[in-house]
Order: sequence, then C-alpha cells, then structure tokens
Amino acid sequence: MPPRYDPQAVEQVLYQGWESAGLFKPCVPNGKEPFTICMPPPNVTGGLHIGHAMFATIEDILTRFHRMRGRPTLWLRGTNHAGIATQLVVQKELTKDGLTRDQLGPENFLKRVCKWKEEKGDYINVQMRRPGASCDWDRSRFTLEERMSAAVAEAFKRLHDQGLIYRGDYMVNWSPTLRTAVSDLEAEFSEENRKLYYFWYPLSDGSGFIPVATTPPEIILGDTALCVNPADERYSQYVGKTVVFQLPDKISHSLEMNTLIESLVPVH
Repeated sequence: MPPRYDPQAVEQVLYQGWESAGLFKPCVPNGKEPFTICMPPPNVTGGLHIGHAMFATIEDILTRFHRMRGRPTLWLRGTNHAGIATQLVVQKELTKDGLTRDQLGPENFLKRVCKWKEEKGDYINVQMRRPGASCDWDRSRFTLEERMSAAVAEAFKRLHDQGLIYRGDYMVNWSPTLRTAVSDLEAEFSEENRKLYYFWYPLSDGSGFIPVATTPPEIILGDTALCVNPADERYSQYVGKTVVFQLPDKISHSLEMNTLIESLVPVH
C-alpha cells in the first residue's frame, strides 16, 4: 500500500470506472418521482474557475443524494456559447496574430470561433470530470445546437404571447470595440471621482442665468434643449423660457478639446 494517498493515481481511474458502468445515467423508472437538475452551462471562454467548482459541488451533492434514494436522477450537462464574451476572447487572440475580424470576414471569423469552442469546450469537460461531477455526459448539450436554438425561440414566443416580452425604448450599453449592444450583465461598472462642471446658460430675455452641472463637459457641443422639473420651486420660473447657446468668436476649431472646454466652462 502506498505510504500516502495519491489522488492522481486513484481518482481518475475510479471515475472512469463509474462512467463506464453507466452509474451517472438515470435508472429505469420505478414509480418514484424523477429528479432532474440542469447545470448552468459554463461559457466557452477559457478554463473554469473557483465559482464553477462551487456550483458543481453543490449540484453534485444534490444529484448523488437523490440517486442514492433510488429516484431516477439526471444531472444534465451543457456548455454555453456566450456569444459576445467568446467573441471578445477570440478577437484578443486575433490581435496577437496581427489580425482583425474584419480582415477575416464573417465566415472565417465564425470558423475561428467554432474552433475555439471545440478546444475550450473539450477542456472544460475534462476539468468538470476531475472533481467527480456525476453528470450524464452522453446527454451533454451546447446552447447553439439546433434543438436548443429552437427551444429558445419557442420560449421567446410564449413569453411574447403572454405580454411578458415587448418592444420599448430603453438605454442600452454600447461597446465601441465590439460595435454591438451589450447587456447590463456584460457591462463592468465602476465608481470614479470626477470633477463636476457647471455651465451657466444666459436666459435669452436677459433676466439671468440657469446653471447646468455635468461630469463630461464636452457634451456642451451637442446641447439642443434644457429640461427642468416644473414641480421644483427652484426651477419653475424657467419653464417656457429659452437660453442662449453661442460659442465665443475667439475660439478656433483647431484648439484642443480641453483648451476649448476651459475657455467655455467655469469650474466650481
């Protein structure tokens, strides 16, 4: 007997024996209520991290518990294409090769992404097996499979028919690098200490000024209207009035933006 436990020599062989014997497949229906759990599919953007190990451990405990109670038990395994996240990773790889997705073209870029998926997807499967995840690997799914895409379309239509999905006007996050909209989940938010700039717009009737505060001072160049809350006593006097927006004649378009802003905006 070895003097010390060697997981490398024991666990992989043991796991292969379990999988070969079909111990992770649901047993024949026996009158007991089936138990099924779907693994949140990891994104094929690289290797797994500690978060994947945590959820896999919890789900494996649940799966093994119900399996030992004799219930037909299925832990369904899958991977997620994670379109935008995967695209970003592949684009970074292209940058290392001095290429861009525009140079490759849509068809070749898609082939490059699919190749990445095959490489990383297989690596993720190996990683998931190492801690002993008792999935039914023969039923593994990928979110871009035809059946999965059809299920998404079906779910979308049902939600639309129930009035739970509808068209509206909303603020969206735009990625200038990817040149596409991204969800809030894919946006990284951070708090920053910024200067607060005040613009003092003169009222066109000469009765005074109205202050407007902003952190990006360059927006003054695109201002076309001002809005106030008519219920706020501080601003009710301005409702219906107009302000003058005119760049000083002395400012040249050739000036740097920061020089332009400093010439226009007093900082308070």
